[in-house]
Amino acid sequence: MSTVKRPFTTMQRVSQACARWAFRVVRVSIAWIVVMLCLAVVLVRVSIAGASDVGLRFGDELMRVGTHHGNGDVDTDVYTIRMNGQVFQSANAATMRSKEEVLDYFQEQCRHHAGGLRDTFGNLTPALETLAPTTGTDGAMTVRRDSGDHGYVFCVAPDHALTTTERLERLHVLAKTSDLHDVGDMRYVSVKKTPEGTQVVTAWTEGPFVLTNLFNSTGDALGEDFGNVPRPDAARRTFSGTIDGAPFGVNMYEVRGEVPGVLNGLDAKLVSAGWRRLKAGKEAPDNGRFYSLGNTMDLILSVDSVGDKLTQATYVVSRNTDPLPM
Repeated sequence: MSTVKRPFTTMQRVSQACARWAFRVVRVSIAWIVVMLCLAVVLVRVSIAGASDVGLRFGDELMRVGTHHGNGDVDTDVYTIRMNGQVFQSANAATMRSKEEVLDYFQEQCRHHAGGLRDTFGNLTPALETLAPTTGTDGAMTVRRDSGDHGYVFCVAPDHALTTTERLERLHVLAKTSDLHDVGDMRYVSVKKTPEGTQVVTAWTEGPFVLTNLFNSTGDALGEDFGNVPRPDAARRTFSGTIDGAPFGVNMYEVRGEVPGVLNGLDAKLVSAGWRRLKAGKEAPDNGRFYSLGNTMDLILSVDSVGDKLTQATYVVSRNTDPLPM
């Protein structure tokens, strides 16, 4: 007996398409912020509990982002992730080589050819087939961690091989500017053993990457508000995250007030702006609501208390490129 497929409702589209992967932007961005801070501490050889574990978790989050390519949400092998105006790239690939072989290869390249790893990362699948040596400047401050089925390698790619004195001088400049590029561009590789082989994910920066822009305490974070989405009144944008080519993004705002009042106020603004509030199922939390602009855009609103009568309002927007399934 054949089974008739029921058509997708608007609510199903939002909850299954938007909620399924849009929050990953927040998770990956937060992971990136934390891992960069932890690894910056590792660079100056100051011990910090959990820094290596954070590096492993960051790789897990990036591997989840890689499902965008498999789902057709992103049509390139290299993802450009933007958060608060700072940009980094990421790529995913799989190989039949062992975790140890992949880590050994990238550790060696970090030490002697970190400058050329950008091209290797950008062509990750063929690079894993050959494990051919790259070319480029020596890396600096290489860190490797193995933990069971997981592992990662991290290093800095300066514009030339650094002497010990130059390395210390650049770290001193970094302390003043908070720009990681003043030391060198970041190179990060995470691997995970799977039943089919090894999953590999990379992340790298090219050019300025200012840490203080990720943690601004006054004024709006770099980025932009979403078109057609009303900004909360008297709010400060604290986070802006997108992946180029993916039809979604995340913005967070700090709003004065308690959760119920902020949630109801934003609900009224959204409805007034033409958004249609959707009936949410059991999966929707009390502090979250779903909205739609038909075939144009979907929205998840989440409101959380951050203390001292301050509330964080999060917009997760999914821009629809295809009509609703019939």
